[in-house]
Amino acid sequence: MGALAGSGAIAGGTGGGEVGLAGGPFAEATVPTFSIGGALWGAAAGVATGLTACSGGAASSGGGGGGGGGGQKPRPLQSGNSTTITSRTANALNKLSGKDLLPREWGRALEELKRSVEIPDNVHGQIMDNGDFVVNGNTIGNIVQWAH
Repeated sequence: MGALAGSGAIAGGTGGGEVGLAGGPFAEATVPTFSIGGALWGAAAGVATGLTACSGGAASSGGGGGGGGGGQKPRPLQSGNSTTITSRTANALNKLSGKDLLPREWGRALEELKRSVEIPDNVHGQIMDNGDFVVNGNTIGNIVQWAH
């Protein structure tokens, strides 16, 4: 009894050698993994990503100034459970965007971004130096697009 290589099935009993890697006794297998929390958040992030992709704004992940441009990995400006945008973060976002907004105005932009993708106000992520808002490693959108 054997299985087709790459089909995701494991060869049974004695026939495993005929489909193994380089003729060895081990078959190639795809093993699905599942996490309820990951599935729920993944679904929410997928919706959020789809919505932000449809919005078609100018700023996006990896673009912009600060550490986010030039192929460098974006760095966090502000993280954690703070519900207030700091003046340091506001200054960096102003420099990135060419705007002159107060921290509260950046906070309103973040609130609008969260509402647009139906993320509760009590979900706190990171604001990156390219303007991206990231929650659990998923880019939700770019705060600069929502600043007025």
